[in-house]
Amino acid sequence: RTCSSCVATVERAIRAVAGVIAAALYLVEKHAQVSGGDGQAVVHAIVDQGYNALLIERAAPSGDLLFAIAATGETAGLSRLQHARLQGH
Repeated sequence: RTCSSCVATVERAIRAVAGVIAAALYLVEKHAQVSGGDGQAVVHAIVDQGYNALLIERAAPSGDLLFAIAATGETAGLSRLQHARLQGH
């Protein structure tokens, strides 16, 4: 599901999280960039819309958050990404 309606729905959910200033979702590239807000709250907002999400980076000094996104059922990509992150790659 990569339609513009899906993107708009998930971006609205992310922007509804307290403290979020901006959100950009790229479903084809399977990531989202978010300014502001709590990372775990953003993950929950994405999951509530039917996608899997993993916070992969908090960029300094901007504080932007980068998330890996996958449609439900596409957990293998998130698992590989999480493993690489834990290994420091």
